[in-house]
Amino acid sequence: MRNDPYRRIPKSLELVADIADRGVDLGEDHAVEHFFVGAFDNAEAVSALFNKGGYAVAEARQSKDDDIFGVVVNQKIDAETIKQSIIDACKYSETHDLGYDGWDVDVSRWKI
Repeated sequence: MRNDPYRRIPKSLELVADIADRGVDLGEDHAVEHFFVGAFDNAEAVSALFNKGGYAVAEARQSKDDDIFGVVVNQKIDAETIKQSIIDACKYSETHDLGYDGWDVDVSRWKI
């Protein structure tokens, strides 16, 4: 598998621990953007896979770089949920010959 989720998980769990240390409720839904390398034409198909996987997709958006797009899902950011979403995102990227470039979370509404 080109997009090895297990390579990304340790750093992601460090980020989750850092977020928890800031007092953020990890069990609450947050806007998490998963990034993919490839044509934006694939965004709808990847969004559909996230929906089929039980994720609440908010939107897909193209970045300033034409070869990267994000799929925003509302999800919890606890360790197990993040771990599973990385595994799923890597699997979804493989089905459309895309690269998975990681995730980010919208911190704009946090009071930290």
